[in-house]
Amino acid sequence: MMFMVPNRRWVIPLILVLSLASPAKDHHSDGSLAAELQVPYDTAVQVVSEVAADGTIRGTGEYATASEITGALPARSSNLLRPETPQGASVFYKVHASTIAPRHYNNSADMGTIVVAYTVEKISDDRSRLTIESIYVPDSHHGRSGSDGSVESCEFTAIETKLKKLSDMKEQAKQQQEKEQQEVRVRTLRRQLADQQARFDALNAEVQQLEKRSAELRQLSVVRSKSGEGRLKASPYARAETLRALTEGEELDVLYRTASWYRVRTNEGHVGWVYYSFLEPAR
Repeated sequence: MMFMVPNRRWVIPLILVLSLASPAKDHHSDGSLAAELQVPYDTAVQVVSEVAADGTIRGTGEYATASEITGALPARSSNLLRPETPQGASVFYKVHASTIAPRHYNNSADMGTIVVAYTVEKISDDRSRLTIESIYVPDSHHGRSGSDGSVESCEFTAIETKLKKLSDMKEQAKQQQEKEQQEVRVRTLRRQLADQQARFDALNAEVQQLEKRSAELRQLSVVRSKSGEGRLKASPYARAETLRALTEGEELDVLYRTASWYRVRTNEGHVGWVYYSFLEPAR
């Protein structure tokens, strides 16, 4: 059971359901605060433990001089406040002794100790329950009282702020990771494009070499008559039988060559010999 405040005629239940809390509500009649957080248990424990150890009790102050109390110490337990602890839950404490007349506590005109307890319980893999309780106990141990909800509310706001900051940091880290992954993909695509361009350039150079070689081979294998003075001979001799006269520009396929004579074939299929000076490479 939650602690009960003696002589308290009524207390306004306080349940905060903010951006990090689900619509589910738990109502307590002792001023404590409970909310379901849409974060995993480990994350809730991390953030709550940081707030419990930050040395500040928010939502109260000594007399009317401040809105918070500093110098509080974290504690593993407190004999002044023992909240109900579900199995597997974690409890954190923040204690400030020698507090003079803290505001927002009933019967707090004396010097005493403020204890704030935070209970974190796992609900599911991505949801946790947080309960915050606070009590003021005078050094005389008479007239102990709970907060009117201000302390619990302000402490929860601090936790919510840290959760929001942590969520933003994770989102930024995720965006940065996605950006880096995108940059890696872009670099990979650019590298692949450069490789493809290099292969294309190599193939293009090879094609050009083949075309050049083809042209050279054509010059070696195809000739044409320079003028109408050339004669197709039956053998490579000037006095050999003339098979027919060549027309100017007539192309001939080279079948064989010597230093002075070309064995050629005409477009009609006639084969004979032509003296080299009557021929030139075909273009």
